Order: sequence, then structure tokens, then C-alpha cells
Amino acid sequence: MKQALSVAIALTIALAASASPAATLPPASHAYGFDGDLADELGGPAMAPILGTVHATNLRFKRGGGTVVDGAASAATYSVEMRVKLAMTGSVNSYYRLLDFKNRQTDNGLYVYQNTLVFYDQADGTSNVFSPDTWADVVITRDGETSRVVGYVDGEKQFSFVDTAGDAIFTMPDGLTTHAIFFQDDLDYPDENGPGNVDHVRFFDTVLTAADARALAHGKLPPNVTLK
Repeated sequence: MKQALSVAIALTIALAASASPAATLPPASHAYGFDGDLADELGGPAMAPILGTVHATNLRFKRGGGTVVDGAASAATYSVEMRVKLAMTGSVNSYYRLLDFKNRQTDNGLYVYQNTLVFYDQADGTSNVFSPDTWADVVITRDGETSRVVGYVDGEKQFSFVDTAGDAIFTMPDGLTTHAIFFQDDLDYPDENGPGNVDHVRFFDTVLTAADARALAHGKLPPNVTLK
């Protein structure tokens, strides 16, 4: 009887562990909660809005707008997580820029296209993982040693490719600090964007795993980040 009870308890614990995110997240390097301001919760550089308004719990941006930060991202090895809600007004065939890596000097980068996460022009994810006016958790990682780039939506892997061209390396316009632009498109094709909201943006100086992406999508916080 005791043995059967022990087995039952062990099975219950195993099922409980599998049902909830168990990843031990690494600390974030920068964390922007947009809770009434654009400050980095961890004391780093503040974001700057582009045609955007900070509300009590998120940043709302117009078409052509977004937010930008200098010096938050590591250039070649990093992870970026963002929780976004895109209005996706207009044509279903439209591209919607999520992240620009090259100071708006190239059309390549992270987009939503036809409700799919894509890294133009390297890789496409699974169709219909985004819905208009619906929150989604997006993670992109880059490993500087292997050049491997991986994208996730709501904890599910969407694409993976080897970035031999360096398209996902953050540029440093001044030669010293990286420049990350969210939601505003490049200068060559500046209309591939749309209005929306961003709840938070977090940077990591390491490559998050699939388990980490799932944990973040389920609301788990990095150990050095608190809810405001």
C-alpha cells in the first residue's frame, strides 16, 4: 500500500511539473514595463517614444511610431522578449515591423506578415499565430558563436536559421552602443508597419531556451524583474 501511494504521489508531482513552466529563467539585462513611464526597471537607458503615448500599463503607438533604445541590446548574442498587441488594420498582405536591427537602413528584420512571424528575408514561421487586437508574446534569440537565430510566439518555436549575413546583429551607429528600434520600419519601405500596443520589452545578454520562451509566455518573470 505504501509503495502504491508513493508511486501515486510521484506521478502527481511529475504531472504537476509538466503542466506548468519549470524553467529557471536567467536574469534580464534590461526591462521596460511601460507602467506610466519609459524607464528601465533595472537602471539602464530609458526608451524614447516615436509617435507613441505611455499609459498606465502599456505603450500605445500610432502607425509609423514605436519606441527606440540605445545601448540596451548586446550586438550579436542576445534575447529580446516583447508582449505586443497589433491592430493589423489594412491589407492582410501587409508587413508589420516588430524590430529593426540596422538603424532603418535595410528592409531586413523581424515582422508579422499574414499573421505569421517572419524574419525577412531569411525565415517564415507557422501561419496564423497572431490575431488582430490580441496580445502575443514574442521572443527572438541570437547566438553569437553559431549565428543561430530563433523566433518564438507564445512559447512556440516559429523559425530557426543561421544568420551568416549578420542581419540580426544590432548595428552601432556611433561605433559604441547598439540601436534597437521597435515597430518603426526602415527608410526604404517606411509604410510596412501599423498601430498597436506593447506591454513590456525585456533584453537578455544570453540565449533563451525553448523552455524559457514558454515560461515567459506563461507569465513567469526573470528573477530580477518585478511587476509594477
